[in-house]
Amino acid sequence: MNTTARMQAGFVAGAALYTLGQSCTLLFQWLLVRQFGLQGYGEVGLAHLWLMSVLFVADLGYASWFLREDPASPDWGDRWRRALFHRLLATLFLDLVWTAAAWWSYGGQGNAFEYTIAVLPATLLGLVGYSAPLLAQGKRLLGFAVQQVAMPVAILAWLVLHLHPESAGPAGAGLAVSVGYLVQALVNVAAFGMRWQLLCPSPGRSRQMLGMSLQLSLMGMVGTLHDRLTPLLLAAIAPAFLPIYLMIGYLVNGASGVFNQFNRLLLIEARSEVGERWATALISLVLGFSALGMQLLVAVIDAAGTAEQRAWIVWVAPVLAAGMVILPSSVLSALLIGRHREAALLRVLLLGFLCSGLLQLAAAAWTAPQWLLWARLLCLLGMAGAALRLCGLWLNLGGYAALLSVLLAAALWSSPAGRGIAAILLLATAWKAWRHHNLLRASARSARWRAISW
Repeated sequence: MNTTARMQAGFVAGAALYTLGQSCTLLFQWLLVRQFGLQGYGEVGLAHLWLMSVLFVADLGYASWFLREDPASPDWGDRWRRALFHRLLATLFLDLVWTAAAWWSYGGQGNAFEYTIAVLPATLLGLVGYSAPLLAQGKRLLGFAVQQVAMPVAILAWLVLHLHPESAGPAGAGLAVSVGYLVQALVNVAAFGMRWQLLCPSPGRSRQMLGMSLQLSLMGMVGTLHDRLTPLLLAAIAPAFLPIYLMIGYLVNGASGVFNQFNRLLLIEARSEVGERWATALISLVLGFSALGMQLLVAVIDAAGTAEQRAWIVWVAPVLAAGMVILPSSVLSALLIGRHREAALLRVLLLGFLCSGLLQLAAAAWTAPQWLLWARLLCLLGMAGAALRLCGLWLNLGGYAALLSVLLAAALWSSPAGRGIAAILLLATAWKAWRHHNLLRASARSARWRAISW
């Protein structure tokens, strides 16, 4: 099987399994909404978001690191155990900070605090995951599958707990998630060959290894902190919109997770022409369908939306547009990391997230939540543009038309002139995509950087 066919098969398998897992995640969130109502879900949903943050940040970049490592090498097990030691320390530290913050915020009681305490075991059980080495071995279907066990099991555990109404509170919901991660850990151990010695952390001599992984991890950390800043600020100045924002966030994160399955394969092929061709095709699809989707959403809300839906669209539109930017940005990040240009990418992210954070804080201080959402969107656009340039890629006229169409539809949805211009731009996007089968173009520097990165 050639490289293109392998990437296609791997992406389809990873996307299908991740979609199934994320569907279960959304179903679990819906069950929480039914149990606690929108207001109660705002608190519990925020606690679940912090669980995901701990799991992500405490990985310290080793998920990407071990995609490049051969599990058959003689010292692989030692490196894995040293990485586990670092991840364990990071998890315990983050758990301590998270628990202290929850105690300070909720006074040691309430739905969010009970849920937090009950899901703490899940953060430690999440350390037992062998998806990256399985993928490195070429076992792509198994490698993708072992990371999607927790939430389906959590749903089953939650339904069982519902048979006993006294156990169906926030602590019961958190316990169901911990049970899900316990089963996932056992499945991972079995899938990787019952190598129990890998569960024993080892400090060892690993300063250089930690330093290199932290560079990858820092990008994820600052991104996660930036993502969590927005809901925290909304909780203070627009609590009524927070549950809607969280649900949209789970939808965007689910779509982003599907892309990340491709990105994990792209890390290996980023230095090849095939990898770049796949990346530009995927980014073009996102731009084109985002422009079409925003137009359809605005048209439906304008024609048949209720008064409440019309009131919320001005809030929802910039959040959806930001999601459109996040998806292709993750592909660009994978290209740069695969080409060993993570240092340049990290500088872009730090500057962009700093600007975004300051602008969001300013908007929150002025109690202007809609400006907060637009500040986030515009900074994400700036970072995406910088990442495009680092990759040696540019939007063609169709790409710019798609981007402007999305922004105009989001900003001027109630203006017939704005909607008309956005529709014309959408036609220009379709014409350019039909003519060139792409909404991006590569510069001469792209091929040179691919060669240098070898």
